[in-house]
Formats: sequence, structure tokens, C-alpha cells
Amino acid sequence: MKKYLFLAALFCMGSVCLTSCGDDDDEEFNFDDNTEYKVGKPTLKKEDGKRLTLSYTESYGKIKVDIVEDWKFENRQCVSATVTETYPSESLAKTAYNEMQKEGEAENLTRDGKKLIFDSSSSYKGMSYENLEEMLNWRIKEWDHMMNK
Repeated sequence: MKKYLFLAALFCMGSVCLTSCGDDDDEEFNFDDNTEYKVGKPTLKKEDGKRLTLSYTESYGKIKVDIVEDWKFENRQCVSATVTETYPSESLAKTAYNEMQKEGEAENLTRDGKKLIFDSSSSYKGMSYENLEEMLNWRIKEWDHMMNK
């Protein structure tokens, strides 16, 4: 019996000794006036008359947020629009979501894991594919102009 108790104790000690804590703490949003903010070059993907997708990355210090703006069309008229922000971790997405709720900016906003999804359909509904494509091309040219100063 002592042999079994010894083995059980040894097993318990072994499992405790082999357990470790990882360094999986997330960076927090600690911004001040000196936090560096950058926007990566936007990329526009087109499905003629059906879809426009603008992708880019925003950096807040070391934190990078991938952003995808997506417009869907029927008969060349916008029927839906979303902006999806993908954060490096769920906790950062939750923090951003909670901050937006506090500031009253969470209308039409949902959170799914690392993603915040804004339904911006009401702002673009009925807009033509051509007008929206022109606006997005202008945004890309404006980015190029700002980066080449």
C-alpha cells in the first residue's frame, strides 16, 4: 500500500513540477500623445459590379490592427457594407469593444473573438459601384500623397 501512496504522491508532484506559466499577457492599450500611429498602404480588391474590399493595417505603437472594409452590390447598387477590425488577441478586442460602448460608439457593432464588426450598410445603401470605387481610389491616392510628403 505504501508503494501505491508513494507513486500517487510522486505523480502529483510530477504534474505540479511540470506545469508552468507562459508569458501570454496581452499588451494593453496605453496611449498617450507620444504613441506612434501609422496606417499601412490600403489595397483595393474588386469584383466588377459585385464587391469592393479595401484592406489595410493600423499600428498603435506595437499593436497592429488589420482592417477590412467590404461592400457588396446587387445590380451595381450597394446592399451591404461592413468594417472588420481584427486585433492581435481577444482581450484587446474586448477592451476596444468596451471602450466604444462607454463612448456610445457601439451601435451596429458586434464582437466575435478577436474581431470587431461594424455594420455600416446604412451609410452606403444604394450608392453605385462606380461612385464607391472612385471614392476608394481617391482614398488610396490620398494615402500615397500623405506618405510621399
